[in-house]
Amino acid sequence: MTGVGYEPRGEFRLNGQAVRPAERPELQTCLACGVLCNGAQLVHEDGAWRIVGDPTEAALLAAAARRVSGRATWRSPCYVNELPFDSERKMMSVLRRDPDGGLTLYVKGAPDVASEPVRFGF
Repeated sequence: MTGVGYEPRGEFRLNGQAVRPAERPELQTCLACGVLCNGAQLVHEDGAWRIVGDPTEAALLAAAARRVSGRATWRSPCYVNELPFDSERKMMSVLRRDPDGGLTLYVKGAPDVASEPVRFGF
């Protein structure tokens, strides 16, 4: 991925060739999870981009914004509940209601750590 800092401008590349995220469903899914399972914010003030929250999470937001050439838009499913990141699980989980009424669990964290099933208690 090209770009500077948290500015939502840049492009995706694979083997030196530009990649169109709209043509790569796996990339779209990864970017969506990075946005929908996130607690950071990108803020544009006085001509500069700054972050509120975790720098890694902000980088995921910037990456997603780059998928649409600087316009950070995403149709966000309704937030239901979350399990925040903790050092034992090494992941965070966010449950969201889809427009069709179904539920999707978005999980972000260390892929090498086995975890117990996620339980939200409702």
